[in-house]
Amino acid sequence: MSDIALLVAEDYEERRRRRSEGWEKEEKRVRFLATFSAMEVARKTAAMALKEVRRAVEPRSSVGSAAFDGLFSA
Repeated sequence: MSDIALLVAEDYEERRRRRSEGWEKEEKRVRFLATFSAMEVARKTAAMALKEVRRAVEPRSSVGSAAFDGLFSA
């Protein structure tokens, strides 16, 4: 009877250990995906900001184009 109880207890401990290892792996995977997603959002935001800066600096008229060329030709 005590042998069966010992086997059941060992089996329970083994299952518990495997389950906790599985959760740790899932947690690492979720953390990786969250980091990757945050980096992707930051990259897209930086690209949009750069596009806005380029659009704001771009001259839209012939006078603006001449002034831009004269200012940045040096």
